[in-house]
Amino acid sequence: MTDLPITGGGNDLVLEPGQDLVLRDQSGTERLRLDAATGSIRIRSGGADVRIRIDPTSGNLLVGGSGQDGDLLLFPASAESFESHQSTIHLNAQGRSIGVGTSERPGLVRVRGNQQQIDLAGERGDIVASGHVDLRMPDGDLRVRLDNDGSIIAGGAGRDGVLRLRNGSNATVIRFDLAGSDARGRLGGDGSDGRLEVLDGDGTTTIVLNGATGNAGFGAVTGGNAGAVFVKGDGGGNTIVLNGDSGDIAIGAVDGGVAGGVFVKGEDGDDTIVMNGATGNIGLGRFGTAGNVFVKNEVGNNSIHLSGATGNINLTGDIRFSSSVADFAEEFDLDEPGECEPGEVMVLHADGRLRRSFEEYDSRVVGVISGAGAYRPGIVLGRDESKQRRVPVAVMGKVLCKVDASSTPIAIGDLLTTGARPGHAMKVTDRAKGVGAVIGKALGSCKTGQGLVPMLVSLQ
Repeated sequence: MTDLPITGGGNDLVLEPGQDLVLRDQSGTERLRLDAATGSIRIRSGGADVRIRIDPTSGNLLVGGSGQDGDLLLFPASAESFESHQSTIHLNAQGRSIGVGTSERPGLVRVRGNQQQIDLAGERGDIVASGHVDLRMPDGDLRVRLDNDGSIIAGGAGRDGVLRLRNGSNATVIRFDLAGSDARGRLGGDGSDGRLEVLDGDGTTTIVLNGATGNAGFGAVTGGNAGAVFVKGDGGGNTIVLNGDSGDIAIGAVDGGVAGGVFVKGEDGDDTIVMNGATGNIGLGRFGTAGNVFVKNEVGNNSIHLSGATGNINLTGDIRFSSSVADFAEEFDLDEPGECEPGEVMVLHADGRLRRSFEEYDSRVVGVISGAGAYRPGIVLGRDESKQRRVPVAVMGKVLCKVDASSTPIAIGDLLTTGARPGHAMKVTDRAKGVGAVIGKALGSCKTGQGLVPMLVSLQ
C-alpha cells in the first residue's frame, strides 16, 4: 500500500482528476471514501456495505441499510464520552421514532412560522399552538381544526364530521356525528350505559339523563334545589310546567291567554281522552270509541264502572260513603216562582217540574232537596249544567228534612208525609191518608215548632 501523493501548497488536499480519497484499515478493508466525481462521502462497516452516506447532489444524509438499522444520536456538551452519557436527540429507524430529551432533560420540539409557533413540550406533555392546528387530506381539504378560539371543527369538504371517545377496551362510548341533515349525539353502547350529568356552580348534580334506566332527573338528589321543566310557547311564556317543588303539572300559559289541554290519541290518531282547560271538562272516548272509567279495589277488581257506551254506573263492589255523603239524588226542573232551599219537601207540578209541598198527605210528593246541614249527595243523576233552575232531590238514603211539629210532636221512627206548611213534612197520624204520600222515616225527633230532622228516604 502506498501513500496518496499530495500536490499543491497551503492546507489544501488536491486530488488528481478521477482520483478518490480512500481510507482503509490495516486489513485493507475500505472504511471511508471521498468521491471526487460526486463529492459524496461514504462510510462502510466492511466490504461493500455502505452504512453512512453524505450525498451533496440530493442534500441527504443516509444512515443504515444493507442489513443495519439506521440511528442518529445527538449528545449534549456535558457528555464526557458517547458510551457514558445518554443522547438527548435520537432518530431511530428500527423504532420509526424520534426521541427528544431525557428524564433529566425534558425535550422540546418547536416549529416556527411567520407569526405562529407550535411546541411539543415534554416537560408538561402539552402540544401548544399559538394559532390553530389543522388536519388535512393529501389534496389539502380540511378535515379537523383545533382553533385558537377554543372550538373544534370536524368534517367539511364533502365529509361528515365525527367525534368519537373510546374506553380502555377500545369501544366507542361517546359519539357525535353528522349524517346528511341529521345531527346526533350518543352516549353509551358497546356494553356501557350512557349517562349525562349537569352540575351547578357548587359541583352538585342537578340534571341527570340515565341511559340504563331511561330516566331524566331534574333537581339535586341531596336536596336544596328543586327541579322543574318549562315548555314555552311562541311568545316565550311558559305553557307547560312540571314543578318538582310543589309536585304540580301546569298546562296552559301561566300568565293567561292560552288554555291548557291534554290529548291522548288512539291507534288511528283520533283523540280518545281529552282534558280541556278552557271548558274544565274531561272527555273519555270519541270517534267510534266509547269511553269508560274503572275504579278498582285493593286486589285489582273493578268496583265502579262508568260506561260511556250504555250511560250506566255499575257498582260491582261494596260502596261505602263517609258520614257527610248520605243520599242518592236526582235532579229535577223547578216550577217554583222563588228559590228553594235544601231540606224542603217537593211535589210534582205541571210538566213534571217541582214545587214546594203545601198541603197535607199529598201523593204527588217526590222527596226532599238534598244538601241540608252537613249531608251531601253521594251520587246525582240527571245533572244538566245548561239549565239553571234545577235541584237535586234525595230519592234514597239519609237526608235532613224540614219538619213542622206544631200540632203533633215527631219522634224517632215516625213516618213522615207532606204538611200544610210549605216545604215541611209532618208526622203521619192517619195511616189510610198516608198511603202513597209517605216520604220516609224520622231518624231524629222534634217536639214542637219547626226544625231539621234526619230522615231515611222511603217513598210509600
